Amino acid sequence: MKSTLLIGLGNPLAGDDGIGWHVAEQLLNDPRMPDDIEVLRGGTDLLRHAKRMTGRTQVVLVDALLDRAEMGTVQSFDNAMPDLDGEQEHIHHLSPVQAVRLLREVVPVLKATRFRLITISINSSSLGCQLSPTLASRVPQILQRILCELSHPRTPKGTRMFWQCEGTSVIVADGPTPSRVDEKVWD
Repeated sequence: MKSTLLIGLGNPLAGDDGIGWHVAEQLLNDPRMPDDIEVLRGGTDLLRHAKRMTGRTQVVLVDALLDRAEMGTVQSFDNAMPDLDGEQEHIHHLSPVQAVRLLREVVPVLKATRFRLITISINSSSLGCQLSPTLASRVPQILQRILCELSHPRTPKGTRMFWQCEGTSVIVADGPTPSRVDEKVWD
C-alpha cells in the first residue's frame, strides 16, 4: 500500500465541477507522479472510499471550488480546512470537509491520517462532458502546481519554507492554524 492516496473528486459529466476527476485522470499516467502516491478518480461520494484511506499517512483530495477567485486558482488546505465548508457549494452528497469530519468520527484510525484539500476555482457548474475552454487551457499549469506540492512535504508548524518547481513558486507558512496557500499558476 502506498503511503499517500490522492482522490480526484467530481463528476466528469458536470463540466468544470468535474475538474478534480479530470486532474486525477491526467495524473494516473503522468510519469512525474511520485512513486509513493496512489491516484483514484473518486466521483462525488468520498465516504465510499473509507477503506482505501485506512492505513495511509496522508489523503489528498482534489476538488472544484465555486468561488469568486480567478478560474483555475489552486488553493491548498491542511487538515482542519478552516471555514471552507461554509464557502463551498457542491454537488456531492456531503462536501469534502463534511465527509472528512464524518469519516474521522466513524473510522477512528483516520483521526491520525493527514488530510489535505487542494481546490481549483471554477466560475460556474453546468452539465457537460468537457471542461470549459478557459479551465482546460489551464490544466497543464494546475497539474504542475499539484505535482510541485505533492513532491514537497509540509513544514513543521511555526516554520516557513519556499520552493520553486519549473517556474511555479510556492510559499508555505504554517503556524498555529492550518495553512492556506493561494497561488495563480499562469501568466
